Amino acid sequence: MDRLFLVVLIAEALFGIGFVLAPAVVMGPFGVAVDDVSAPFARLLGSAMVSYPVLLWFARRSTSLEFRQGAVYCLFTYFLVSALLLVMTQLSGTMNALGWGLVAVHAALAAWFGYFVVRS
Repeated sequence: MDRLFLVVLIAEALFGIGFVLAPAVVMGPFGVAVDDVSAPFARLLGSAMVSYPVLLWFARRSTSLEFRQGAVYCLFTYFLVSALLLVMTQLSGTMNALGWGLVAVHAALAAWFGYFVVRS
């Protein structure tokens, strides 16, 4: 579980900071144009993404099984819902073919967190 927490902590911190500081740079490779209307929403997403590493940092250091399981359920829900939303976005044609990579990463992380949900 600690390895999963660390992997997601690093990835979410990097992408979250990217969304906060330069959303167009982060979304550009996926074929998504970020304009004056969508930029604040992308930054809002980034602010949420920056909060996950904080949660995971404390969960990794915690000896409370209940707290660690809460973090697992939280991130399982996030990755499951985001994978579904990304599939819908991809099928709508909003992202280029690289978007399937995002779908795969979010689905894989949902499955990895799901493993710990089932184990509990």
